[in-house]
Amino acid sequence: SNPMYNAILKWSLTQSDGTSAPQTGPMDPEKRAFLEKAMEGLLEDETKKMKELCAAVQAPEDTDEQVAAKETALEELFDRCDRIDYAVTFHTFGNGFIPTIQLLKSKHDGIREKAASLIALCAQNNPPCQEWAVQAGALELLQAVHADVEADVDVRTKALSAISALVQHNPYGEERFLSLGGVSALRCSAEGIARRLKVKS
Repeated sequence: SNPMYNAILKWSLTQSDGTSAPQTGPMDPEKRAFLEKAMEGLLEDETKKMKELCAAVQAPEDTDEQVAAKETALEELFDRCDRIDYAVTFHTFGNGFIPTIQLLKSKHDGIREKAASLIALCAQNNPPCQEWAVQAGALELLQAVHADVEADVDVRTKALSAISALVQHNPYGEERFLSLGGVSALRCSAEGIARRLKVKS
């Protein structure tokens, strides 16, 4: 859950011992001032955290430690972007959505898988994010990931989920997907995955 809401809940619980009825009427000026200050602090903390995570997404991935740090950042962003407004802010304020799309080019399966998951989450039933992603070439990159026979099956599955999120209820994305020969490409990729699984079994 979003840490901002956890902090607000914690604050509200400290205002009552649970045995008395909630007060009605205007809030005490001192309590109002305290709440406003607490909310400002929470927003500042969340803004700072957003910037840190977006910077981590764009950091190098040359060492195992850097790769692990980037994967952790993607996981934290996934936890936050389950709300449409936060997903939009991830792009408009944090400038992290487009760099996340570029992570589909990473040579590390873990990063590609988590990037695809985050793209799918942000784009699901979210027209602004769908449009930004399609314009940034996300469909082309996701199809390349899905067609990569050397990639882990989980990575290719996440890529397929992201493709679905980009084209669902999105005429612009659907048109782009079809113009790229998406249907036949996915069919070939699916057949390749089936053959690979058959060999493993």
